[in-house]
Amino acid sequence: MRPFLAVAVLTLLLATRVCAAPELFGIDPETAPAGTKLTFKGKGLAKTRHVLFAVGRTVKPAQFRIVSDSELEVIAPDYFRPQAQATVAIFGSDGVTVAMPATAQVVKSPVVGRNAQEAGTSFFHVLDGGIVSLANSVAVIEAGGIVQRSQAAAMHFVKRGGVLEEFDERTGVVFHERGAMLGPALFRPEVGLTFYNVPTISVSPGVGPFLYQPAPRPELEDAPHQPPEIRSFSPRSAAAGDAIMLEGRGFARTVEVTFYGPTGQTQNVGFQVVSDTKLKVEVPELNRSLRASTQLIIVNTIDGLTFTAPREFVARWGKGLENYHASSSSGNYPLLWIDSGVTFAPRGGHVLYIAPGGTVSPTAPGVYFVKKGGRMAANASGGVQVYYETDAEVPDTIRRGNGRGHEVNAIVPSVIGAPFVVVAGPVFRR
Repeated sequence: MRPFLAVAVLTLLLATRVCAAPELFGIDPETAPAGTKLTFKGKGLAKTRHVLFAVGRTVKPAQFRIVSDSELEVIAPDYFRPQAQATVAIFGSDGVTVAMPATAQVVKSPVVGRNAQEAGTSFFHVLDGGIVSLANSVAVIEAGGIVQRSQAAAMHFVKRGGVLEEFDERTGVVFHERGAMLGPALFRPEVGLTFYNVPTISVSPGVGPFLYQPAPRPELEDAPHQPPEIRSFSPRSAAAGDAIMLEGRGFARTVEVTFYGPTGQTQNVGFQVVSDTKLKVEVPELNRSLRASTQLIIVNTIDGLTFTAPREFVARWGKGLENYHASSSSGNYPLLWIDSGVTFAPRGGHVLYIAPGGTVSPTAPGVYFVKKGGRMAANASGGVQVYYETDAEVPDTIRRGNGRGHEVNAIVPSVIGAPFVVVAGPVFRR
């Protein structure tokens, strides 16, 4: 071989090697609870800088340790909803590789796209000539591929010559090579996306997704049977996908945790029972129209239910509340506390606690907590959600299991200093 030709070939090989993204061959085990140590097998892993898990609209960084160029030890990040499936991406100094499940939807021509449930396996791999009108799951867009709109995916990977026109998820992340074509709608201030330029994007086919299993509960059979109570939580604010710790009592037999926002949106979230006095819960997604959102936290156990009642947000019945109307667009709301001897017919508002002897006649959407001795009039309507103690007086339509009524053993308000606040992401920051 001529010297100049040998030098040219060597230069090309070195350039190819320098710009090569890592490769992922397998994950062991492929299903386990959050916090499990996983083994990643692959190639070029010694330069790993970040490992990400994407579930639904949430991106989470994972702790990892480099064992060798062919092996990583990775801790599955906190995610508490069982059967949720995570897409894994490995970032090295020379590029990123995305674990592409065997069930990936390879798109070679125009398709409408479809909603991907959080626990689903949807993954769009858009090739040259492929057009996806609506992508609600992780996507790799090759040169010549087009995603016209992404509505709920945590992240997209856009290669040189690939097109991503619009991305609605304000906490989303877009990784792209130089020369990727990103639509002007992505750069509106209210979208709030984060963009990262990466040298190369590649896929590792047939790997994953990682399947989350429920975390084993601690041995708490001897914990006293008592309604739950939240005494504090930390941090006071966090982004979607983060975990917060509730402290109090009666958490051993938790069956459901729900967040309730100022627009009337309820979201059940994943949780992990740490002990009878500690409960770790996952922060829900933020409503796309808000930059921050106060949230009430509802913890339901087999022994009863509690909800956070922030002191500064609690309004007891009094003069001036007769014509009270709450705004659902303000981002804040009071929790109305209806005491004994009070009859109240709210025309608006979201959250009411009906103490023994109190009466409400709701005609507006909201969440209502009715104690034994409290009364909800028979004309209750407007899409209400009602949690009630067994001997509370609620309409038969609520008791008959129409999806709006939830009978619980006991209801205990948890009076705290301030509400929890969900803030805009993204969770992942480099």
